[in-house]
Amino acid sequence: YFTNRSVCLGQDHLGIDESFSTTSRLENVFAASEHLWEMALPGLLEEFQRYRNELSEQIKASENTSILGNGFWYFVYNNDKVNRTDLELYLREAEENPVLHSFPDDHKAGLDYLYLRTRYVQSHPVCALWYVFFADFW
Repeated sequence: YFTNRSVCLGQDHLGIDESFSTTSRLENVFAASEHLWEMALPGLLEEFQRYRNELSEQIKASENTSILGNGFWYFVYNNDKVNRTDLELYLREAEENPVLHSFPDDHKAGLDYLYLRTRYVQSHPVCALWYVFFADFW
């Protein structure tokens, strides 16, 4: 019997592929470990549902005081390549919060900085690596 030993196994060991589809190996792992997680599953599912319900209630409660409209998350936040013209057009004409309609004019210098920095980071993979290193890890 050994202690203080560790091993790193790849996803293949569990039968996980790039598509995260169910494989026979993964089914075997679940079947072999079912006795460890089966009893906790109903409580976990209830906890997840409670979490979803709380989020839903928070969203409903904050709809009238929302800072960003729902469209922002789809058209801007999820689009890291949104160009400035499209961003400004969205903020001026499509954003639900009227305070943000003047954001492109009120914060022109900030948007200038954002887009210059983005252009630099996207100019070469090395620039992106250094940006991530210093901005996130350093």
